[in-house]
Amino acid sequence: MTANSVPSIADQTVVASAVSSAPLKRGTSGRPKVSVMIITYNHEKYIAQALESVLMQQTDFHFEINVIEDASTDRTQEIVMRYVRQYPDIVKPFFNAKNIGFKVTQKNFYRGYLTLTGDYLAILEGDDYWTSPHKLQKQVDFLEANPDFALCGHNTIKSYEDGSQEPHRFLYWGQRADATVEDVINLRSFFHTTGILYRNVFNGVPPRQFRNKWSCDIFIMIAHAVHGKVHHLDEDMAVYRAHPGGRFSSMKMVDSWFFNIDGLRRYNAWLGYRYWRSFAESIKRYCEHVLNSHGKDGAARLTLFQWIKVRTIWAFYGTILAASRMPKHMKLWREGVLHPTRLAQLPALSQSERWDLIWGLNAKVMEGDEILPGRPVMLLTAAWARDSEAQQRHAISQRIVGLKPNTPYRVSVWAHPISTSKLQLHVRDCVNPETGAPGNEGEARCDLSTSSVIMANGLSSVEIMSTSAGWRRVSADVRTADGQLFVYLGMLRGVDNSHAFEGDGEQLLFGGVEVAEHPAA
Repeated sequence: MTANSVPSIADQTVVASAVSSAPLKRGTSGRPKVSVMIITYNHEKYIAQALESVLMQQTDFHFEINVIEDASTDRTQEIVMRYVRQYPDIVKPFFNAKNIGFKVTQKNFYRGYLTLTGDYLAILEGDDYWTSPHKLQKQVDFLEANPDFALCGHNTIKSYEDGSQEPHRFLYWGQRADATVEDVINLRSFFHTTGILYRNVFNGVPPRQFRNKWSCDIFIMIAHAVHGKVHHLDEDMAVYRAHPGGRFSSMKMVDSWFFNIDGLRRYNAWLGYRYWRSFAESIKRYCEHVLNSHGKDGAARLTLFQWIKVRTIWAFYGTILAASRMPKHMKLWREGVLHPTRLAQLPALSQSERWDLIWGLNAKVMEGDEILPGRPVMLLTAAWARDSEAQQRHAISQRIVGLKPNTPYRVSVWAHPISTSKLQLHVRDCVNPETGAPGNEGEARCDLSTSSVIMANGLSSVEIMSTSAGWRRVSADVRTADGQLFVYLGMLRGVDNSHAFEGDGEQLLFGGVEVAEHPAA
């Protein structure tokens, strides 16, 4: 068979039947466990590496590779057909009779999706590639063992063909806890398509919105996350190649901003406004990003018309959110926890401890049992704060004195999640006047709901212990150079783990701080 004699994608049934009649290389069933879709156009330089990266997968199941080729004008088809002849039981060609087009490449994705028959789906652009031979096996093993999950993603390295930047992890925020569709809408959980394995929740019949030009990778994630949770494997197992011929990597920044804003608004409508609050928060926050970023750090400036459009969208969704929050804010106002507490209003501590700061929090002392002797439990509520020093942070900090200099300590914070479960633990000793920085410093970001550490930097042995009463003890090791430690507990916005956000009444119980000399000291 030559490249010119391959049937078009309209004849995909004939091609699939011809290929599936060949002996299987893996497994005993003709139906593959995983369908890998490679979408390619003029990828002569890259397509062989993409195919090889899939063929190197070491699995105990059969997989297929469906190549959706958009009538390339270079040698892409010829290279693909070489692999078809070499691996007729795995590589299946689906060639377009004519080019669908660079601007509406989603039609290629939609047509290709119709060819996928596996229990799980993976998507690979013809200019990207996988780097681990165990990628598919690890992802399938997780999804097989966890039927309530619809996606399993891993880290992807972004590589710049022109060498303009060093390779780096694409949109990496550290280890991520399991996510829901709301997390995906709010872009808290996002992976490059190259790193995702999807459960075939649509059984080969995708939503027709997948054909739309706004149906990019984020909507594909959202559409699948409606059917199950998202899991993160914190491993680097793929490369996303940025080069001038790439559709999104070559898109102008302003164009990409409006593409994302318009896309999110359409996704909201496509899903019948079932997740309108999450979409409203995501769109409002993205508009804020655009308004704060244009014209800075080399980014292009918005035109007056563009600025007005973004500002109007931002105001519209901001008004909707404000109206929806009014009943909650009225309840908090009646409970007396809406306004920030001042430092002088906090309860007294022992002689070796003192309050260092309180930002954007209402701290209400709770009656009842103490977690730590002599330290009352406080209900912390993220309040509206206009303190310029706080910069939209919601935090409380203690200073502990009288410790042994140059000694390691185990620092623990007791917290109980209520309406928020994300917190930041930051620990340091005093600032060195010669360097302008603390001698020892570190932070950890944690998800109390899953007792997981989102990230840790500068702190060692970070761990979370849970009690039967719902309390969590977040502990970490740190050294003090001068016999003092500042222990800072901050709330994080749930959708993206940001430490700076507009308070909306998020609540957390705070049981106190304990510091103990490390056993190894």
